[in-house]
Amino acid sequence: ILELKEAVTQELNELVQGHEMILHTAKELPAGLHLYDHLAGDDTSSIINQGVSNDAHLFVWDGVQVGGDVLTTTGIEYEPILLHFNYPSSDGMAEISSGFTKLQTLLDLKKFIGKFLNCPAGNVIISQVKRSTRSGDACIVTLPISKDNYTISQLKLENRDQFTAEQNVKKGYKSFAHSVVDKQNKLITFLVENRCTPSTSNEYPLHPVEVAKTEQLSQVKLHILTQLNLTNIEGGGRLRIDDDLNGLGPPLYGNQSVMDAGIDPGCRVVLEPGYSPSSNQISLQCSVLSDKCQNTPTHEVIVNRNSTVQECCSIMVATIGLQSQEWHLRKTNWCGELGEILDDETITVENLKLKSGDYLIVESGLLPPKGFVKLSVYLHIMDSQKDSKGTVPNLIDRFSGGLKGLLGLVDDVTGDKEGEEQDTMETGPQIPLHDQDPVCYYPPVPGSFFYWRS
Repeated sequence: ILELKEAVTQELNELVQGHEMILHTAKELPAGLHLYDHLAGDDTSSIINQGVSNDAHLFVWDGVQVGGDVLTTTGIEYEPILLHFNYPSSDGMAEISSGFTKLQTLLDLKKFIGKFLNCPAGNVIISQVKRSTRSGDACIVTLPISKDNYTISQLKLENRDQFTAEQNVKKGYKSFAHSVVDKQNKLITFLVENRCTPSTSNEYPLHPVEVAKTEQLSQVKLHILTQLNLTNIEGGGRLRIDDDLNGLGPPLYGNQSVMDAGIDPGCRVVLEPGYSPSSNQISLQCSVLSDKCQNTPTHEVIVNRNSTVQECCSIMVATIGLQSQEWHLRKTNWCGELGEILDDETITVENLKLKSGDYLIVESGLLPPKGFVKLSVYLHIMDSQKDSKGTVPNLIDRFSGGLKGLLGLVDDVTGDKEGEEQDTMETGPQIPLHDQDPVCYYPPVPGSFFYWRS
């Protein structure tokens, strides 16, 4: 501790010289900075034994007052929590937030809020606003007078809990608490990030917007444009949800309600130039994967739900600006890893059960012809088959011949097939061949095998 004090003195210099120096561990809480353990006792004791850990915050003061105010509420037992109160005012409703220690009682809260209601604490009714875990709707729980002497800790209140406060209500009158809950259940407030106005720092202003939960997003967008005084936006503008965990979501549909779109209270919604997809369209993400295209950016396309895979691929190829060579599409999993190849180019986007925002890969190369199937065949090479150089001569011919015999075919696997089409085993086995470089063989000869090595 002595070495720590010397280091602090050297760092702060004249700010602490001539003053008694007291050190406390501190933590930034929602209600503000709070002081915990006093680093006292034997100056030769180790700071780790005093609860000082890596990246700990230390508060240096004289141990009596801060900014002229005497400070006595230190330690974990006085740890404050932040509470929010709504109460009636001449303008309809006012809001105030304040920190309270866990040792303060419900009566202390009533005394605090009574000053804003201009009434004694005994006439104050405090109700907690809670959310139903099943429906998500707000409901009220009135804190009874019998619990006036309960501490905040005993009441199990937590940071950012919401409350209403009002005077005793006469029978037959609707309480202020019920009015607040009714409004919360009908309305929702979220933040709109305006990206229609250019920004040099990629930081855009946030604007709170309050709308009905059942209102369609097309009307919400017009309300936002009017509130922000925006006109002549390219495509009329569109909305997206921007989530810290999942990132920027796909464009939202104009015929969706706020609730159906998944917009929650306090959610961040981006307003940007562009067209909103119609109900028969879907927004997809795509990027290209080929030997010549590395680390390509992600593009977004809007396609009709009845578009085929082939049509969707053509739109993506044109959007990315690829040259006229053969391309096909591939699905990805939830973390963007390569998934199955979309080898049926006639199936529609809707039948594939793709969702708005799904990510596809545009991959170079021809697809196997329609009617071919893909098999995985593994060839084990024995040492007796290798020559003096450790390689297997005519490996492909020998493998093809063996596979031909296994399948009961008498033709050369790489030659034309005589006879009826149904006699041809049209397969596309994927053959991992050891000690061979990856080679792709296509297009296949009609009536023959079509295979590639990986």
